[in-house]
Amino acid sequence: MRRKLFKYKAVYYLAVTASFLLLFYSFKAIISLSINYNLLKLIFVPSAFILNLVTFINLIIKHQRSLLFLNISLCLFIILTGRATINDISDHGLPFEYSSYKYFLSFLTVLIIVNKYKTTIINSENEIEEIGTQ
Repeated sequence: MRRKLFKYKAVYYLAVTASFLLLFYSFKAIISLSINYNLLKLIFVPSAFILNLVTFINLIIKHQRSLLFLNISLCLFIILTGRATINDISDHGLPFEYSSYKYFLSFLTVLIIVNKYKTTIINSENEIEEIGTQ
């Protein structure tokens, strides 16, 4: 039987795309570590890359834990882009020219859509026997 993580296929493709973009941004951050690094970045960036890699792989194989990993990585990036957005507002006022606003709003939108349209978990060891009772 096929596993469904979301009610609609479009939401699944949105989650896979968002996970791939987060993986790409994490990879870009690993490459930028060679230019400018400190201890906090050295710990945070590779762990974020590993988390996003696990999320992407689990979404592809449709493992149920992938939603948890996706929520964790999206919340992590929402916190980071939210901090950057607050820094932009405090430094330059409220112009919407900066990309941190766009990333913050897009990650927040994906998080809301993914959690709204996820399927409920049905733990059933005797799934075939329950089909006949319905």
